[in-house]
Amino acid sequence: QAWDNGATKTKNLNGQVRPVIVILLAWFTHLSLDRIPDWENFDTIFAAYVRDCPDSAKANVLYHQILLRKENITGAKFFLDRARHIHEDWCDLDLHYGSLAAAQNDLQTAMDYFIKSLTCIYTSQSALSKLQLIFKAREELVERSGIKDPYLHADIARLYETIESYDVAFEEYKKAALVVVENKNREHVLLGLQLCQKAFSLITSGNLSAGYLENNPYAECQILYSQAMFLEMGNQTDSALSSYIKIFQACKPIRPGALSRIIAINFQQLANNGETLESVTNIAKSLSLVASMINGKPTGVELEYLEEAVRMYDKCIHIAELEGEEEAMIQCKKEGDKIRKLLEY
Repeated sequence: QAWDNGATKTKNLNGQVRPVIVILLAWFTHLSLDRIPDWENFDTIFAAYVRDCPDSAKANVLYHQILLRKENITGAKFFLDRARHIHEDWCDLDLHYGSLAAAQNDLQTAMDYFIKSLTCIYTSQSALSKLQLIFKAREELVERSGIKDPYLHADIARLYETIESYDVAFEEYKKAALVVVENKNREHVLLGLQLCQKAFSLITSGNLSAGYLENNPYAECQILYSQAMFLEMGNQTDSALSSYIKIFQACKPIRPGALSRIIAINFQQLANNGETLESVTNIAKSLSLVASMINGKPTGVELEYLEEAVRMYDKCIHIAELEGEEEAMIQCKKEGDKIRKLLEY
């Protein structure tokens, strides 16, 4: 009897549940049929995703990628910007902004974003691959045009500095600075000074390896020389002259180049200002610097420079005497006599 009662209850329950199951199946079937258009392809799936989850940064990025592949730049940017608004600290987004810029042929902006992406663990490898492709294309363009591009080396330097390969970064900053010097483009003077400052910062911060500094003991001197050239190109003559003098005193391998610029600048100032006591004295002093570079009797160009120094010191004495500058006259005579003794050696 108990069995019969249980069976009867189950039968009654099944009779009550069956209609509910039918209704649920009908409802889910309706929902499925209603969503079939959303499942037509990936485009519709992600469109539905972002429609149903507008506050999901991931949904917005995925739909951004769909639109970017369709070359819908405006739409792609809208959804990418929305993703950044939702999750502004999401480092993956820089890679996507770089791809968006590249799609618009704005390679400089693209590189800026890709270099920034190198610091993101999730995008660093992809960013590096994209940067290598861009640099390769730019190098090919330089080869075809025959015009060296300082920005190419500057961007490569930024890349290596970002991934903390400081020795390579320093070399690239140095190359970029030399290209600016070689191009002699006054519009790039500010760029040149910025490149030198970047290179100096790698030295002063202690980021360059001990091995690199040991193999390149005059690394700082090369940057100093480029900096002096940029100052001269930018008509900052006094600062350039001070830099060349510093180079002459501290950088033995490039002293001749520094000396030639010191003499040239002083002669230019003589031409601009006339034979004043100051301009004549400065030329005499600059020519006299040759004395510190020679051992023994001077010959050739060295001899010519020192003989000219003596003539300039004689002019200095004459001008000082006319102007009543007794102290300057005594000093010019003293320095001139030193050079005469060297010439008599």
